[in-house]
Amino acid sequence: MEENTPKIETDASDFPDVKTESGDFILELLIGIAEKDNAIPITLNVGGLIVSGFLISQAAYFKEFMYGAMYRQYQKGIEEVPALAESKEAESSLRQFIHLRNAKIFYPGQKPIPGEGDGFLWRGRIAAVDGYSYERLDVRTE
Repeated sequence: MEENTPKIETDASDFPDVKTESGDFILELLIGIAEKDNAIPITLNVGGLIVSGFLISQAAYFKEFMYGAMYRQYQKGIEEVPALAESKEAESSLRQFIHLRNAKIFYPGQKPIPGEGDGFLWRGRIAAVDGYSYERLDVRTE
């Protein structure tokens, strides 16, 4: 280690205990921070596409998903089967999905999808993430 490089003191309690199927410590750390109800700007490379938005918790994703487009169907299901109100996705010590809010998909040479508005909720397999950046892409119109 060089003399000018500061030594960073940490211990295991500084980092959330989130395990993913990626095995990527930094991605696990970012997901753990998001699971504490923090939205984190992120850009993912997934199968040659760029997906950019705000990393959010699984709970926030399901809440927004259920109270957005699926709200009426969810309410009808709750009326018919009250136990649905208490059901959750199976808890696992191994996270398999990553969740974004205000996501946009970027493909080289094309306008982002969606081209207008803030974006949409997006869910993808963590194992499909080829790379990421701790920033959110946006398109500037001049």
